[in-house]
Amino acid sequence: MHRPTESYFVPTVVPGTDIPILVTEIGEGFCVAGQGVERGISEILALEFVTHGVLYLRQGKEERLIGQNEVMVLKRGVKHSYAVRSATLHKLYFGLSGEFAEILMERLDNRIRPLHAKAVRDRFNEIITIALSKPDNFQQRLSEIAYVVLLELLVSQEHSKGRGMTLEGTLLHALQFMQENMGREITVEEIARHCCISMPHLHGLFRSRLHISPIRHFHAQKVKVAQNFLRTTDLSCKEISSRLGFEDQLHFSRLFKKACGTSPAKYRAAIGNAAM
Repeated sequence: MHRPTESYFVPTVVPGTDIPILVTEIGEGFCVAGQGVERGISEILALEFVTHGVLYLRQGKEERLIGQNEVMVLKRGVKHSYAVRSATLHKLYFGLSGEFAEILMERLDNRIRPLHAKAVRDRFNEIITIALSKPDNFQQRLSEIAYVVLLELLVSQEHSKGRGMTLEGTLLHALQFMQENMGREITVEEIARHCCISMPHLHGLFRSRLHISPIRHFHAQKVKVAQNFLRTTDLSCKEISSRLGFEDQLHFSRLFKKACGTSPAKYRAAIGNAAM
């Protein structure tokens, strides 16, 4: 991807968009020694990937050096400042909002070293590319990639603390597998095999942590994606059903109605009337 020689910041929010994880802006920073930012009580919720250089972060009561291939986690509601400690620094970043984003970001430390740094960097680049080109339904795609990044960072954090694939890490692994397979139907057996645990163990984990079965959670996430498609695109109900991996459109419609209290078509019509 071609990179400019100057930093930039691009808002990405589409008015009226309602997604559990919303990418609010994207950007890229090129800095030199001594440059930095100081904020009071910050309104920022963002992830910044350092591709080159070192910076010094103060956030709340913590102080951290953030180096190459590490992610700086900027949180809302606390004081933070950072300054470049190397001759030059390059970073990629994106801002977040939404209830689900707030929950996941709160669980992250101020600094994360991803287990698979190149993959995380590629996802940051993908978010920037999509946000700049704005293809159809780009906000939903940004949400999906941001969700995967957050899960990858949470799993990396678990691993860095020597917990390996604990109960929490296993749950995150399962959620990531679901997110990556949103376009098809998967079974509990597939999820359990991917996480290297038994199906009863998987069921127990979801019941104890999320109070729902794995497949019901998977379908609930599909319904949220479908709602966004209905609000922001002209895709037919059949096309949405197909994109979400349902071979039977009636099955999709039943799941949607059970979750939302109305059919997909009536949901879209109600949204249209409300906007008038």
